[in-house]
Amino acid sequence: MKVLPLDVGPIVGETTSNRVRLWGRAGYQPTPEGPRRATGVVRVRSASGGGFSDPLFFPMNPNFDLTGVVVVGSLEARTEHQYEMGYYFSEAETSDLDWTEASRSSFRTGTDDSGASRSFVMGSCRYLPRLFGGTWLDGRGDRLFGSILRQIDEGQRPLDALLMLGDQIYADDLGFLFPDRLLDDYLERYRQAFGQSNIRRLMSRVPTYMILDDHEIEDGWPQRATPKDYRVRYPAAIHAYQTYQASHSPLFAVKGHGSRAFPKSSGTASRTAAATSS
Repeated sequence: MKVLPLDVGPIVGETTSNRVRLWGRAGYQPTPEGPRRATGVVRVRSASGGGFSDPLFFPMNPNFDLTGVVVVGSLEARTEHQYEMGYYFSEAETSDLDWTEASRSSFRTGTDDSGASRSFVMGSCRYLPRLFGGTWLDGRGDRLFGSILRQIDEGQRPLDALLMLGDQIYADDLGFLFPDRLLDDYLERYRQAFGQSNIRRLMSRVPTYMILDDHEIEDGWPQRATPKDYRVRYPAAIHAYQTYQASHSPLFAVKGHGSRAFPKSSGTASRTAAATSS
């Protein structure tokens, strides 16, 4: 079975001294019954040498835009790890995997020393303007992340986490003319924003923590909200936020061999990723 590269991601989420949450999205293939079902898979090894771990499998949830989160545990603290991650079109687990096209990156586990120094990069308001018709204007919003990557690669800036403090998308950049209102609108906005090359490479290497602000819904929310906005726009925006931002965060507790990664509409969490190396 060929492991395909992720359509969006990978994103390194919550990272501790002995575990990491990894997020990714499978590609979309339509069928008469809906999106073709896919299974995510990842394997990890120490960058200092040795073979990869046994593969860990996790569902790519069609209710959450074919995304999934896997928790990799039993890792060594303060250690660089390499990983390969992707998906294949089947719901069955298999040991016959071809990894040649999988997404590849690395991450470093943290320390359990509360007195150790740590380095963070933080920012917000990543404005990505659109032209009429939905075409993205250019890649200027991605250049800063390229600068951060260069500093990491040159050894100038050891980085423990990337903190994205709101307005990761601007769902209202064309104002009242063409605001995002439906779930597919918001999801496509995240795919575009997180699919740009530099931020994608950065989030695949550095633990990334996110929180929303108003523009993930609309400017100044909820100052101009109507009853219909609360019924339609707000649930769609929050569902997309949970899918792309909250799911790989420490918000959802790890229970045994699983990550409670995606909440149900009632506000409780449902188990969607059930794999660790322990």
